[in-house]
Amino acid sequence: MIASKLSKFIIQAARWGLCALAAVCVAGAHGLVPGHAGANAAADSAGNVSGFQTGFDGAAGSARRAPASRPSTRQSDRPIRLARDVVYRTIDGDILRMDIARPAVSAGGSHAPYPLVVCIHGGGWQMGWKGTHARTIGLLAHNGYVGAAIDYRLAPQHRFPAQIDDVRVAIAFLRSHAREYDIDPDNIAVLGDSAGGHLALLAGLSADTDQGEHLPIKAIVNYYGMVDFTQWRLTALMQRLVTVGTGSPPDMVLTNLFGTADRTAPIMMAASPVTYIDAKDPPVLTFHGQLDPLIPLHQAQILHAALRKAGVAEQLVTLPAASHGWGGAERDRTDVAMLHFLDEQLCEKKPSPAHAP
Repeated sequence: MIASKLSKFIIQAARWGLCALAAVCVAGAHGLVPGHAGANAAADSAGNVSGFQTGFDGAAGSARRAPASRPSTRQSDRPIRLARDVVYRTIDGDILRMDIARPAVSAGGSHAPYPLVVCIHGGGWQMGWKGTHARTIGLLAHNGYVGAAIDYRLAPQHRFPAQIDDVRVAIAFLRSHAREYDIDPDNIAVLGDSAGGHLALLAGLSADTDQGEHLPIKAIVNYYGMVDFTQWRLTALMQRLVTVGTGSPPDMVLTNLFGTADRTAPIMMAASPVTYIDAKDPPVLTFHGQLDPLIPLHQAQILHAALRKAGVAEQLVTLPAASHGWGGAERDRTDVAMLHFLDEQLCEKKPSPAHAP
């Protein structure tokens, strides 16, 4: 049913001449939207377009510099280990799984635990699966990290906060199985796109609270995630496209997730990552397309203005020609920037990739 509606949405977008939007929908339907890309131009922490940067300058706070240059993100011949469909939680009749990729080591070889990056898929909190981050966790493992792509409960069957609860349980599971998967349990980053970006931000920015279970999250990578539900509005054209394509008004996304579309309802603030920003938060790197019609760039600007005000290290990279997702050479360039950022924030305990054959 969802696939049928999405197909109609794609066709309608194409008929109206919105080729970029149609392409984004096709990418999302085939698991391509979580492509982490770059651009010929990037933005500094104030949102100004500048030459593409490979180091994280994070204006407000301190950030370690990248230890070395990364000319590309090409995956090497170095073997990695992949554990598929690892069950991390059973709840409400749902079995939740994750895929875990890590650097391989020879028998008896010495190595230190690897930093962990938890990858969270998008899909409007109502669809999607861990497999859309298969490329991401492979890339991370080839570059000296443990990458874990997780599933979580979906709306409308499961309303918020089920989604963020699952993310936190997944992180706790990985920490409790750190020795089994060669994880440094106190050296963790979260990464997500779209709805997954929202959940990554929420997990990371609330991690220093009792609600966030004081998880040791050291960095956040956000790809065009929702920041403030109280200020989310679509243009009239996008509202019409969503309604024609799905048979439901855009506010149904919120109703399915929260049980209400009232932007003044307390749950809207409770679910908004911007609510939890304070000076103790980990550094944040955001990638956002300037042409994004679903999560407007204004959401990222709200986030980074609040981070700067709180004195948190941050960088917003805007992609002038990108919509809600991208791929190809742009994806490769953002992968480079993402890996630099992770190296800068997690590299103190990161072993050399040379430790793996």
